Amino acid sequence: NDVTANEQNYANANGTCSTVCTFTWASNITNYISSTIGTSGTTGSFALSFVAPTHGYTGGTIGTIVGSCKPSVQRTLNVTDGSNSSRVWQVTINTSGSISITLLSGPAPTNSYPPVVLNGTYNM
Repeated sequence: NDVTANEQNYANANGTCSTVCTFTWASNITNYISSTIGTSGTTGSFALSFVAPTHGYTGGTIGTIVGSCKPSVQRTLNVTDGSNSSRVWQVTINTSGSISITLLSGPAPTNSYPPVVLNGTYNM
């Protein structure tokens, strides 16, 4: 029992809890490829990939985090598009879980491949 108690004490002091959440795409994003939302300790992460809903797309609300992966305050970060390194998006994650994006620089995507690929981390 001492060994079990010591292992639990070690885990409590040094372990990191991880959570996986779901993501509901906005109704205008009909050609989505993948979505991964999660947390590890006090850091949230996202990996979102979708085909732009219109030619010349410059942003809007793309969906909502469902679960405990929502930040405690609004978080805004700049993310380089994984399919086009000259394209940078501002990603805003609200406390409600809503995620919106705005094209900051680079060419606007078309409504075909390659998709918009957004990966990033944020403080919970």
